[in-house]
Amino acid sequence: MENINCILFDFDYTLGDSSEGIIDCMTYAFGKLGLPEPDPEEIKKTIGKSLPDTFEIFTGNSCRKTINEFRKFFRARADEVMADKTYLYESVPKVLEELQDYRLGIVSTKFSYRIRDILRREKIEHFFDVIIGGENVSKNKPDPEGLHLALEKLGTTPEEIVYIGDSQVDAETAKRGGIKFVAVLSGVTVRHQFESYNVWSFMNDLSELPELLSNSIRR
Repeated sequence: MENINCILFDFDYTLGDSSEGIIDCMTYAFGKLGLPEPDPEEIKKTIGKSLPDTFEIFTGNSCRKTINEFRKFFRARADEVMADKTYLYESVPKVLEELQDYRLGIVSTKFSYRIRDILRREKIEHFFDVIIGGENVSKNKPDPEGLHLALEKLGTTPEEIVYIGDSQVDAETAKRGGIKFVAVLSGVTVRHQFESYNVWSFMNDLSELPELLSNSIRR
């Protein structure tokens, strides 16, 4: 049995789907730079990575000036469309209701104010004790800085937390942070891709989380 009192979530493909917004912003930013538009299905595979990493994956270009231009265009477009093109998974509100005995947080590469916009729209912001976004850290995932910052704000230890995510980046982040990881298979990463990680448990959908916790965790 485990002694868990806090649950941290990734956002994209874990709590919601912002792929439509990300594809829109990527297409816009690449167009502004005069670059060929990436394939939407390939964009989906990079969701959860930092913008510099994503840009380098598609272009092979690590020039800081060009990456900064890309980020500027992406963020300007995201301010216009991201919240409206992000959809919360249907099971999320009910799951959060069932987890009120735990302290909850979000650690994501998405900017925290965008996450808050979505949570307010869905009337679920009050469930979360801490939200760490990409602008709150100097190093993005898989560096565990965001997880450690959340732990500090929650006043807890790695042993008392589980991190829920959908990608290998999330799994690596939890590994580096010394935190238990639960993989939810609601994104584009399939089960066998997590084989090199010590995944604490798997879920097909977030709706399985309350039962998983009740069967496995002592508070």
